[in-house]
Amino acid sequence: VAKIIHNDLAIANAASWQWWVAINPYNYSDGLVYINGPDGTYKNHDNARLAGQVVESKQLWAFGNYARFVRPGMKRIQVLLEGNPDPVAQAGTYMVSGYKDDITKKIVLVAVNMTSQSVALPLSGMAVRNKRFTTYTTDKDKNLAKATAASDASVLVPESVTMLVGYYE
Repeated sequence: VAKIIHNDLAIANAASWQWWVAINPYNYSDGLVYINGPDGTYKNHDNARLAGQVVESKQLWAFGNYARFVRPGMKRIQVLLEGNPDPVAQAGTYMVSGYKDDITKKIVLVAVNMTSQSVALPLSGMAVRNKRFTTYTTDKDKNLAKATAASDASVLVPESVTMLVGYYE
């Protein structure tokens, strides 16, 4: 999902991105949240009213990386990856897109690591306050897990989406 959103926003220059199905009672990969019956099965639309289960999907969290931090009015900025400048080649490895808010001076970098290896993400050319980013990572074990990283380098864990949020000078 993060790869599709990245390509739509950063390569195809889409102005916005929406998700159509928020809640789904079926075991199909188009919902952000699934509602199950008390026995955990996907059978009945009344499941949410009958003491069923509400289960979030990883799609919710991958989409959430963008929806929570890339806000209306932000402008996309160019991010050049040293040693990996081709957007098509990036789609099989790791991708980074950037967004800024000129009023608040907030900068948001979205890094998607499609590989099964950690990737060092060297960052340069930005004057970030306190030389630190607040990061939010979603991977197979975490959902928007908060941490901090130096503004000149960060490590992307395997198969993850990481937001780097900071303020520029």
